[in-house]
Amino acid sequence: ATAMDSHSKLSRLVGSVFPALKSELSSIQDDIRSAENKIKRIPRQLVHEDLGVSLIQCGEHLSEAHNSVVKSLKAVHQQFPH
Repeated sequence: ATAMDSHSKLSRLVGSVFPALKSELSSIQDDIRSAENKIKRIPRQLVHEDLGVSLIQCGEHLSEAHNSVVKSLKAVHQQFPH
């Protein structure tokens, strides 16, 4: 195989990996949003003291995770420009 053939095969491989990677990260993002929404649906009258503090911390961690996924998606777009 020539260098051009190898480049073409790699380009096709990258072309097929990009949508799968983007889709997987988007799915993770949806899961995080779903978890955030589930926390918000817990009735406030049940949330007090330690449970309230723990749920606030959990929400903060999910927010950090969401930000990390957004950064990952941006990195994927930079690495695989389309």
